[in-house]
Amino acid sequence: MPELTVTIVTFKTDLSKLKEAIESVLSEINSVFVIVADNDSGEDYFNALRHCLSNSYVNVLSTKRNGGYGFGHNYAERNCPPSSFHLVMNADVLIHDGALNKMIDYMKKNPSISILAPKVLNPDGSLQYLNKREPTLLDFILRRIFIGPLREISFVKKRLNYFEMRDIGYDNNYDLNRISGCFMLFDRTFFQKVNGFDENFFMYFEDFDLCRRISDVGGRISFISNVSITHYWERGSSKDLKLFISLVKSMVIYFNKWGWKFW
Repeated sequence: MPELTVTIVTFKTDLSKLKEAIESVLSEINSVFVIVADNDSGEDYFNALRHCLSNSYVNVLSTKRNGGYGFGHNYAERNCPPSSFHLVMNADVLIHDGALNKMIDYMKKNPSISILAPKVLNPDGSLQYLNKREPTLLDFILRRIFIGPLREISFVKKRLNYFEMRDIGYDNNYDLNRISGCFMLFDRTFFQKVNGFDENFFMYFEDFDLCRRISDVGGRISFISNVSITHYWERGSSKDLKLFISLVKSMVIYFNKWGWKFW
């Protein structure tokens, strides 16, 4: 039985970044089982994907339809063998040397932790502020509408800093409410206890929803500050109208499910 199972979901994903992401996993830990689940990118892409990973000891599956991010990860997890830990990660992530082993060791020493998140960096080494408090409609509006110089307005800046937990900072370990779905290390029993992601979310907010459900069954969500990964984050919803619409739809599903908080 592998100690760790890993799932990655693709949809016409850049194969060079994907291969780099997988190599950073395989070079880190020996007792690992990796599944890449493709969300129906087309036959040509799927064949190229299998060829790209043919020598990587990685299992490549097709989900047969694009059911979204959570759907793809659920599909892949159900095809994984039993394991103690389960990693959900993006295809555009690079794990730094020693990071994954440190996270697993930390969870072993702190068995009450259900999900653990690392420090996430941009390719230039700057910090991505992905630790979050429970979202409100105001936080969503401020993050998506108040951009550039508007973010320097005193109220906006203070509110966003609070939502992104900048008031606590990213240099200490602590428990928190919500973490990003780009890299989530689970005590796998908790992932299975809540039946994974809610597939009503196509993309966006599925990570917040999963954190909420795990918290509701007694799970603990934690952040480790001395471990880091690089995330080649493209902020697609800020550039693509279709992705922005998907974001809004997921936001409505989330607030309808958990209650509308306006501020």
